[in-house]
Amino acid sequence: MNEADEAIVYFNPHTIAHKKLKPITEEQVKSAFARNDLKIFTDSNELVSYLKSEKFDNKNLLMMSSGNFDGIDFNKLGEDLNLN
Repeated sequence: MNEADEAIVYFNPHTIAHKKLKPITEEQVKSAFARNDLKIFTDSNELVSYLKSEKFDNKNLLMMSSGNFDGIDFNKLGEDLNLN
């Protein structure tokens, strides 16, 4: 994510615990990505609220996941962000 103007990471601590993995901290995530300006969300509703507060004129939004972002409805999010 070095080339991203703004980098955001979302992870769900409950999913990590459910998978019986060791808990991770926001500090560990920031260190792993080596970006002090990294925004980190652990609540999908807060992530959606943040994205809705942003302006996406002349910008690209790329969301990548190995899961479903804790059930975010991407069609609705796209409509809310005027991305469809």
